[in-house]
Amino acid sequence: MLKRGYYVAVIATVLGLGVFAAMHRAHAQSGNLGRPTGNGTIHFQTKLGSFKIIAVGKEPVTGTLTMTFTGSLLISGAKTPPIIKGNVIEEYSNKEFDKVGYHGTGSVTVTGPLRSIEWFGSNMSGVFNGRAQVRLYGDFDQNLHTGTYWTTDPTQVNEWSANSVMTIYVPNYNTGGYSQNAKPESRSQFDSTHK
Repeated sequence: MLKRGYYVAVIATVLGLGVFAAMHRAHAQSGNLGRPTGNGTIHFQTKLGSFKIIAVGKEPVTGTLTMTFTGSLLISGAKTPPIIKGNVIEEYSNKEFDKVGYHGTGSVTVTGPLRSIEWFGSNMSGVFNGRAQVRLYGDFDQNLHTGTYWTTDPTQVNEWSANSVMTIYVPNYNTGGYSQNAKPESRSQFDSTHK
């Protein structure tokens, strides 16, 4: 019995190393998959849902969020106060943790740097231009719609998923796994250039 467990462990290790090597090779051939420099934009709207805009790694959220909404909004770590219009009132403030909470119906413009922005409620339409990751939490409205978003091309509208979290990086990574500069190469060419 012990021998069989040993062989299973060896086979799993060899397969794992093979998968790692294949992934490393594919990544090296795919060109630069890193996050682009500069700002990106995301347009998003929903009749019912929530979102969270947070930093990527140690980089703070930078840029501007402009949105109309009904519901609750929590802003953390903002260096400048938001511009609020409509029937939106401050309902929570914690100076120790640098958080301010709002509730109501109206519009807000928030400019970074900051730690995060969280919203939940209804009838939200917003545009974020900057650098962050946006987590969308969709929920079905009375017509079974979850909301839509688009980044660079307004003809490429995407639906929010329901009952799960969608993370969109702004600006977006080249997640397609290919680069226009990538050129196929044989194994021997790859091995000679990637030692």
